[in-house]
Amino acid sequence: VAGIKIFNDDSSIVQHALFKISSTINQNSFINRVGATTSIAVSDNFTALGTSYGYILLFDKAEVLVAVLGFPNGMCRSKRCCVNTSIDKEISCLSFSLDGELVAAAHANGKVQIWHVPSNSPVCLIAACSDPSTASK
Repeated sequence: VAGIKIFNDDSSIVQHALFKISSTINQNSFINRVGATTSIAVSDNFTALGTSYGYILLFDKAEVLVAVLGFPNGMCRSKRCCVNTSIDKEISCLSFSLDGELVAAAHANGKVQIWHVPSNSPVCLIAACSDPSTASK
């Protein structure tokens, strides 16, 4: 994961190469466990990566993996990532709220899940629209 552009306080853009995150997510054992990276979002405090298995990987500013949202119980060594709510569909888009407290994940099956980042808890699940032409009405 390189070439991420982040706005500074003065509205200038700075490019960061996320070498630690890249080395973590490109390991075959990691990909086999959580899936390949499909999407990315950046907040002031976190970098979130969506995966092909429907998980959200949260990395802090030091590029340390601090939580895996949606990871099934029993496959996790840390309480920070044992939230059994994965939709099991690839994440196609991620976005943080302006304050960085929430992250929304759009899944390939049309569902959207919103997470509270500080508690690593799901807030709500928005069902897929059965008729996409009515989604914005």
